Amino acid sequence: MSLYIVYYLCVSKSLHIVYYLCIPMSLYIVYYLCIPMSLYIVYYLCVSMSLYIVYYLCVPMSLYIVYYLCIPMSLYIVYYLCVPMSLYIV
Repeated sequence: MSLYIVYYLCVSKSLHIVYYLCIPMSLYIVYYLCIPMSLYIVYYLCVSMSLYIVYYLCVPMSLYIVYYLCIPMSLYIVYYLCVPMSLYIV
């Protein structure tokens, strides 16, 4: 009788707690906390990082290239090629 009470009270109760409380809670935690957190991390870290990379690395690099390579090259071409050519023609 005591074993019966132990089995049906303790074991079944503990299984009941595991099945109806722990498993749903763990699934709830995974579904409503872990998945959104991972999505949040992906969205706000990866997207913002890519934007950061584009803004703070690509844009300055392109401006740097334009300013320090293209503009001097064009001025060089104008000054050392076009101006002498025009003077030569004149």
